[in-house]
Amino acid sequence: MSENVGKQENLRFDGVKFFSVHFNVQGKSSNDDSDIKLDIKPSVNFYKESKNKFDIVYNVELGIENVFELGLTAVGYFQLSDDVYDNENIREQLIHSNAPAIVFPYIRSFISMFSSNLGTIPTLTIPTHFFKGKLEEYNLE
Repeated sequence: MSENVGKQENLRFDGVKFFSVHFNVQGKSSNDDSDIKLDIKPSVNFYKESKNKFDIVYNVELGIENVFELGLTAVGYFQLSDDVYDNENIREQLIHSNAPAIVFPYIRSFISMFSSNLGTIPTLTIPTHFFKGKLEEYNLE
């Protein structure tokens, strides 16, 4: 069996960090038919000093009106291989589809575990999310 089987060399994932989490209980209890507001905004940061490195930044707002608000910011760190960086179609696919899909389960799991440990609200399991189109892009110094 080859050593490279199952190895992804075009896109390296260097982990996720959660930079801010805001939770506010507003006092009322929810019922099963309460509408949950969910706003997920991923974007991508590129670095001028290292063309192959980029970050996927997630800003997530979740809540039920008059019950609770939960907001978080998480960043996934990535690097592209030199070979794939020069192929625009593959590069765009990896940055705007694959990388957000890699980070999202970490955010989903964090929200579920965080809400289950609180005891003040039911455990939240946000639905899987599919990203289509280009993410908002930022260039960092």
